[in-house]
Amino acid sequence: MFVEILQNIIDLQIAFFLFLIVWKKKNLGKHINVFILAVSTNLLSLMLAKFLISTNYLTNNHIVFNIGVLLLTFLFYFVYFYKKTTQPNLKKMQLAVIILFLLSYLIFIISDELFFKRFSIDLYFVETILLITSIGVFLFQTFKSELVLNIKQYFPFWVSIGLLILYCGLLPILIFSTKPGFSINMNLFNSILILVNVVGYGTMIRGVFSSK
Repeated sequence: MFVEILQNIIDLQIAFFLFLIVWKKKNLGKHINVFILAVSTNLLSLMLAKFLISTNYLTNNHIVFNIGVLLLTFLFYFVYFYKKTTQPNLKKMQLAVIILFLLSYLIFIISDELFFKRFSIDLYFVETILLITSIGVFLFQTFKSELVLNIKQYFPFWVSIGLLILYCGLLPILIFSTKPGFSINMNLFNSILILVNVVGYGTMIRGVFSSK
């Protein structure tokens, strides 16, 4: 019951954030629709997995997560930062990140026969590193431009910080959880999960209200 309550809180927070960025999209800059697609896909993946498990179509959410989040959601994030990057050399770097992402995903599918039957922490690690790289390229451009003068009003900046918190926050504990002999109480794990989500999405929600 406690785990279900935490999961529902996370879903509601994402849904609230999605509502806000759709409502305030005119203030959030160009290509916001790509980011909206990313958040929508993430939320729909979580809801679909929950529905399929509750109706006994699936016994776990791995196949939905590996396609909906590790492929589609991440892809939309990468496309968003690619479109927000305007300097030619940096844009090429963003394109290279997207290509590496797609190649990595394909390699993991080919090399792992159980790819759609379990959570791939190795792929998650690779994608998180690539996301950090993409965000780093984007922030490098941002801090080299006049946008830095009003950085608090620039929504993509808040997106960058929020995503770094979300996808880097759980990485250490996910990695250690795969090590032999390491165990963690699921209530504690889900409490950490909701804390990371609250801080990450809370950061981006703050960005929605401070952006112009």
